[in-house]
Amino acid sequence: MISRVAEALALSDLLAPAFMPLSHQPRPWQGAAPRQRRGRGTEFWQFRPYTAGDDAARIAWRASARYRQPLTKEHEDAVPSSLTLWVDRRPTMGFTTAQRTKQHQADVMALAWGWAMARQGDWLISLQGGPHQRYHDILSLERDLDKPVVFPQGPLPPADKVLLCSDFLYPQETLAALFSTIAADDGHLCVLYDPAEAAFPYQGPIRFRDLAGGSDCLVEDAQALRPSYQTRYTEHRQALDTLAAQRGWLVTRCSTEGPLAEILG
Repeated sequence: MISRVAEALALSDLLAPAFMPLSHQPRPWQGAAPRQRRGRGTEFWQFRPYTAGDDAARIAWRASARYRQPLTKEHEDAVPSSLTLWVDRRPTMGFTTAQRTKQHQADVMALAWGWAMARQGDWLISLQGGPHQRYHDILSLERDLDKPVVFPQGPLPPADKVLLCSDFLYPQETLAALFSTIAADDGHLCVLYDPAEAAFPYQGPIRFRDLAGGSDCLVEDAQALRPSYQTRYTEHRQALDTLAAQRGWLVTRCSTEGPLAEILG
């Protein structure tokens, strides 16, 4: 069995730079997102004149002596970023004609993103199972990742970022309803697909098995069905891109053909 944790660790090394502060200076709060305003953070923001009621411990004595007036240090407001994760666990995510299933790739992406943020001090909120839990390390997240979860209903927990991992082969109105419940402006859709789903390389009579437990479907001439299938597949893909673009979200498509660290690297 391929270790999804090992693959996620390798992939997180590629993702980590995207979450580093712009200064790239090692700090204990590397995951914290500066708010560009005064607050309770540890990063120096500015001096300002001392006023009655200010904490005496925050008086900048050297600067006060230099400028001959009492000055107080203000710090930049820096708080941890938060990431909400959702991984689709429908039976259809187990489909593959390549090296890995869509489910395996989705799990690896979620773990890699989560670890890239968690090791910098950020917060992870997983929608797997219930109630929603907060995680701080990759192993505890991996342990709970297999919990079955239905398609999210209602508003998601507030977060700075949201990562949704699925093949997104849902009706467009269902996807639109889901996206409307997400408040995060920084969204990322990880779209998992198998090469056969895009190319539909089948020929002649073929029986398609319903992975969701429904009735199988017998197609007498798969090759004749290919043009109409590819048209609908392309339309669905374009509609998903449009929904993401309307929110300013990023879309990453990942195939089942190999380790994501190689595919995305």
